[in-house]
Amino acid sequence: GTMRGVSGNTNWNVLAGGDGGYVAVDTLNDGSSVNDILFLENTGYSIQKSTNGGTTFVDAINGIEGDPGSGGPLFITPFTMNLGTKSQLWTGGWSIYRTSNYATNWTRATAANGTCGLGSVSAIAVHPLDGNRVMVGMTDGCVNYQTAALSTTNTSAWPSVVMSANRYISWLAFDPVDVNVGYATVSAFGAANVYKTSNGGGTWTPIVGSGLTAIPQVPARTIVVNPADTNQLFVGTDVGVFTSIDGGLNWYRENTGFANVSVFSLKISESV
Repeated sequence: GTMRGVSGNTNWNVLAGGDGGYVAVDTLNDGSSVNDILFLENTGYSIQKSTNGGTTFVDAINGIEGDPGSGGPLFITPFTMNLGTKSQLWTGGWSIYRTSNYATNWTRATAANGTCGLGSVSAIAVHPLDGNRVMVGMTDGCVNYQTAALSTTNTSAWPSVVMSANRYISWLAFDPVDVNVGYATVSAFGAANVYKTSNGGGTWTPIVGSGLTAIPQVPARTIVVNPADTNQLFVGTDVGVFTSIDGGLNWYRENTGFANVSVFSLKISESV
């Protein structure tokens, strides 16, 4: 299910039952929670929207017609909000879908054969400084990328690259101050599990370190970049959190009390 809590309060409200998936929130920065715009999902294409802080929800998948290509949406289908322009959201299965009006309607942003590989969308990143800069990862190691993502249509083929062949791309993240720099994690054993791009997704280089300061080659699930120091990276893996302060040259286990458990999502507080 999906729950929501309020800072300073130990009570959580259940917003939806069933299998819980991705979520997104726009508080409108007005100090009131009663008009917050919330998004949640269950399985497949099932996004729902609330405009009253979670009191009621309505379906928000108008325009998502399915997948004319190879694969369909994952059981838990990724979707993400552009934190720089929160009316813009992205989701996808084999196709990639875009909305620019808080999911009043969605537009297929790729042609029927407009994504690489035969997998399903498994990771999405949108740059908060430029909604045209989007990267979309797939379950078979492909990354689709765009510098004009807000104007692509259902006839557009996105540029793409095989980042890690036949391996699951678990997360994508942009450097928050550089539209060309991005990071990816790969969920696989015995393979490079953290990558960096310096050209918006066109080419990727492993950044796993070496020797005693290498990150363990276990499934990596998520990555975040510290906006106050973009050389500092945090990666969630199957054996806990690892951090680098030099852009991935050296990695260190987070040893301030965090357990050595699988970590599937990390966020850096916007208020710190």
